[in-house]
Amino acid sequence: MVLDDSFISTNTCIFRVPDRIKMQNAWAYEPYVFSLGPWHFGKQHLMDAQKFKIYFFQGLVHRFPNPNSKVEELEQVIKDVQSRACECYGDWAAINVPKEEFEKILMLDGCFIIELLRKSAAEVPMQEGDSTLFSSNGMVTAVYHDLLLLENQIPWFVLELLYDRTSGNGSKPLADIAMEFFIKFAFSHNKLQTHPEIRSSIEIKHILDLARHYLGLSSEVGSSVFQLYKHTIPSATRLKEAGIPP
Repeated sequence: MVLDDSFISTNTCIFRVPDRIKMQNAWAYEPYVFSLGPWHFGKQHLMDAQKFKIYFFQGLVHRFPNPNSKVEELEQVIKDVQSRACECYGDWAAINVPKEEFEKILMLDGCFIIELLRKSAAEVPMQEGDSTLFSSNGMVTAVYHDLLLLENQIPWFVLELLYDRTSGNGSKPLADIAMEFFIKFAFSHNKLQTHPEIRSSIEIKHILDLARHYLGLSSEVGSSVFQLYKHTIPSATRLKEAGIPP
């Protein structure tokens, strides 16, 4: 029998991990705290983290003179590209959420990721409420883990569109602050290197793809990313400290 794969777009880049692989260790492939994108949206054990996303999103838009106008602008940005974004995941039947909900997921999750990266890079100031996320080793470790899951990605072009619409003059490129976020963790806050050739010569699919490109760039960066993957598997104790159920 010949399988018909014509329904898979050439833009598809955020795949589901086959069940036969997940059977080995499902927790290695599914988010601990944050659902990012549509694949794990609505799962009960991930719903508590929605408050962090909303908090970060509100902080982002309220830095603008007219927050409501900025929200409408971001909503329109997502509407304009939702069909292209859908192709990154597959067809609508595979996503299994209404188009309007899909657009909200992209906007809220995308802005949460951007704000998380900005705060870590000191591009925007920390707020009092951020301590719940950034001061807990278990929570921070879970965030790193969740951001590097294949099923838990937002298309890179969506992140860049949201970043461009919410960044000020002189902001670092998104690829730089994203990799600084990860390498900083792996190097325990030692001196970082950024590589502009990544963003100028390679089409990035999503954050995990960005990390993959850095992995192949040089032995130094490859070593740092190896350490990152090594340290993004939290122990049971750290997860318990973060309030994550077993």
